[in-house]
Amino acid sequence: MIKIIFVCYSQGTGGEKLATEISKLDKCNNLKSKTVEQRTITVDILECEGRSGPINYDTIHKILNKVEHSPKWYVVPTHYHPIMLDKINAKKLYVIINNPTDSSHIKMVENNIIEKVLLHKFSNILELKGQIEADGYDPKSILSNMSGIQTYDKLQCLYNNLDTSEENIAKIHITYPPKQKMTYLSNTDYLNAIYIPYKNTLQPNFYQTFTKSLSKSLTI
Repeated sequence: MIKIIFVCYSQGTGGEKLATEISKLDKCNNLKSKTVEQRTITVDILECEGRSGPINYDTIHKILNKVEHSPKWYVVPTHYHPIMLDKINAKKLYVIINNPTDSSHIKMVENNIIEKVLLHKFSNILELKGQIEADGYDPKSILSNMSGIQTYDKLQCLYNNLDTSEENIAKIHITYPPKQKMTYLSNTDYLNAIYIPYKNTLQPNFYQTFTKSLSKSLTI
């Protein structure tokens, strides 16, 4: 059975970066990633199907059936709650970044969302198309209304049937993201889950210390 470490996180809390660092462990398969303007962007074995938006288990299982079986763990970053991911046919371990509770850390995440998510410029049409599909929209319909340099805040305008004026983009920056209904945002216990307070991810050498600890609990 395929083994997956799901890194569950809210936007702006560094889930893709953490997932990439975990995948560097000897007991894991490498997660494809790239860094664009300080943002880590990944492409996981689920082809980002398990990332966000409407979840389709049939599509996910069809993708998994084509994935190379390996004794090592695959790593998948996701915005879904483990309850939803439990329906995926795989051996699973959850690494969960809890949302910040300190006001300064909350502001830090909000700034991350604006700078690394909303202001992200898509490098090519395939990346743009993939993002639209992942968000649950029809690329053909959305792309027909786009022009110029494409950023994620412009996409959000079009999703909401708004033109991409400076005024509307400013509104998106204030109201995005919509409140996410995830109970793992607080410290709750869940089977096969490791919880990480957001503030811990800001500590020096966090990735090195955490992945070293995690490696001891992984089996292949």
